Amino acid sequence: MEWFVALFASVFIILHAPDGQVIYLNPDQVTNIRKPRRTEDGHFVRGTNCLVFTTDGKYFATHESCEVIRGFLTQGSTGKST
Repeated sequence: MEWFVALFASVFIILHAPDGQVIYLNPDQVTNIRKPRRTEDGHFVRGTNCLVFTTDGKYFATHESCEVIRGFLTQGSTGKST
């Protein structure tokens, strides 16, 4: 029964991949964010504005800017809502 309560106590932020796919992300799992390096060979898909790295070693390319994501993460850590 404890897992059920914990599931509903989780907060997710909603981001979008460059192709528009919805990404639900637990802000507690984010380790860092950064802008993608622009290279001639197009290392990341067009439309990638921020890379979000998580505790499990994965990263997500997002359409949202790092500034917007930083705002989501800061808002979540202070418990404020809009």
